Amino acid sequence: MIKRPSSYRIKRYLIGLCFLLVTAPLGYLHQPFPRNANAATLPSFVKSLSRLLTAGRKMGISSLEFEIHGTSLHISKILDHLRRFLPLPMRNWEGTGEMAIDIAVAPTTGHEPASATLNLDLRLRNVTFSSPDASEGGNRIQGNIHVSLNVPAHQDQTAAFRASLNLGAGEILLSPFRFNLKEYPLRLHLQGAYDPRRQRISSLSAHFHVPKLGEGTIKGTFGILTGLRGDLEVALGPISNERAFDLFVKQAFGRVLPILESSLVNGETSLTATIRGSPHDYAVQGWLETSWVDLAIPTHQIAAKGVKIRLPFSLDYPNRERALPHGDLSKSTNGFFKGGRIQWKSYEWRQLAVPVAFVQNTLLMGHLKLPLRGESVMLDHSTEFRGPPDQPYNPE
Repeated sequence: MIKRPSSYRIKRYLIGLCFLLVTAPLGYLHQPFPRNANAATLPSFVKSLSRLLTAGRKMGISSLEFEIHGTSLHISKILDHLRRFLPLPMRNWEGTGEMAIDIAVAPTTGHEPASATLNLDLRLRNVTFSSPDASEGGNRIQGNIHVSLNVPAHQDQTAAFRASLNLGAGEILLSPFRFNLKEYPLRLHLQGAYDPRRQRISSLSAHFHVPKLGEGTIKGTFGILTGLRGDLEVALGPISNERAFDLFVKQAFGRVLPILESSLVNGETSLTATIRGSPHDYAVQGWLETSWVDLAIPTHQIAAKGVKIRLPFSLDYPNRERALPHGDLSKSTNGFFKGGRIQWKSYEWRQLAVPVAFVQNTLLMGHLKLPLRGESVMLDHSTEFRGPPDQPYNPE
């Protein structure tokens, strides 16, 4: 339903109609990377709205302003119209449910008259969608999505954007993982700026929060039209080990690994990492750290109390051959594994401590001496991790 305009706004609504007709195809035409159909959506969208602002000025219209409201849009119909714009793996997906939509474009307060702000609000009502094999999708999802985009008057100026997503009912299935949004409601906030001159996201900040599970933040800059190359800083945690274990391990693999059903773990884990490169050539450095953790595997008579891990890690892909430093690991890193008390059947060890690190794709562990049946067992281990096999990156 399009709001009935008053006579003095007719020109603005004509510009708005042109906006809808022009931006829909422009978001997907003339893509510089045909393998990624969505690579240039944001740049093309920003350019299209900027062109309309410029055209409006030439027509004597100082500002662009219009509203569009859709109270009940069927997801199946929306998918039918958008299939050719979706990534290839999603073009055969099916969906049901309804969505309400509000679009408003108005002059940006405090900026030059020709700049505009677009606000988009979506309200999902029992939305269900799934892949052809039903291994991925969502079931009866309800929630709200808000997007705000500030488009400057000139095409070479930075465009700012904000978005928030709140999902509080339904399920998301990413086989073998199943997320119950009523038990784990998802809240996501995103903000950033796009620099059209350098074709880069000049700033990006994303924060997610899932009550009872944990939260995290991602910050970075990267190029949209250059294979997503850039830098990202990731900070996750504190994450509940018990909730994460139940959600990502026990529920997903408990049927094929019965040992997981009775296993228990508590405490919290935090992770910080810096990622540089692109999806087909990257380097990762960071830290993983746990609080004092208790672990129990009754089926194997294993129990641990007061476990604390601090693991520095570095990973490169493709793997680069390097000479690893040898010698005393405790002098080269402050990573460690500590256990207040560890039990296995009738054996018990207290106050264990061993230096550990994941350096240059290799897991290194220092010397560990364990008494066993009146003797001593020495553990000294290193394992190389080469990552996924070398193959061309395909975003589809």
